[in-house]
Amino acid sequence: MFVIALESVAYLLPEGFELLDNPKGFFMMVEGGKVDWACHANDAVSSITDVLAFDAAVAEAVRYLIAEGHTKIGYLYGSVRTRNFTCRANGYRRALLERELPLADSFQFEMPVSITGAYEVFGHLLDEGREMPTAFFADNDMIALGAMQALQNHKYRVP
Repeated sequence: MFVIALESVAYLLPEGFELLDNPKGFFMMVEGGKVDWACHANDAVSSITDVLAFDAAVAEAVRYLIAEGHTKIGYLYGSVRTRNFTCRANGYRRALLERELPLADSFQFEMPVSITGAYEVFGHLLDEGREMPTAFFADNDMIALGAMQALQNHKYRVP
């Protein structure tokens, strides 16, 4: 199961989880554009507020995975660190710590921020036969899509 949560839409995630709930799992991508137009409009307050809200959205997504029984939740983080990726990492960590789950370094993987790059790097990790988490959070859609392709190529069931 992959869940990507972006932008200041944490309050919408529970509704999305309910609508998409499926015993076979699901892929959810939540996207917003406010941060983009705020930057183009030189609206610093809106831009900063939205970037900081990434933390809340990611924490809500990870809490959902925990509520679904996942205790080994991986994090696919971008090799290029931006403020929004840092906020996403904070939300991931916060949700695990709130539920007293370990922040396992062995389940956190640095990925190139492209589909091809993530596919290749994650594919190599899978080739090594490492233990994998039962769910992942990815910093962005490119990383998630590349990792999902690698998982499918290695015969993992991906919704």
